[in-house]
Amino acid sequence: MVTVEGSDRLEVPAGHFDVYRVRYVIRKNGTDESYLLFATKTCPRLMVREQFPTGKSTIWCNPASESVALIVAALEQRDNVVGSSNRS
Repeated sequence: MVTVEGSDRLEVPAGHFDVYRVRYVIRKNGTDESYLLFATKTCPRLMVREQFPTGKSTIWCNPASESVALIVAALEQRDNVVGSSNRS
């Protein structure tokens, strides 16, 4: 499951980024694990930060890989569906 929860502005060592806050859930060993990903609003989408179920987080700033293709697709669908009324 992938949900766009809103948007933020993050500051990381690489700079300031306007990002979407995206939650995705993965089922592992019969248990759902929830992750929070921050991806840039502008294309090409960059993963800026990811928070793990353990509470730890990682700062990325790398181009989104195939492993986040579903998240990027959800963001693009949101952009197309919501249009000019995006939450900012």
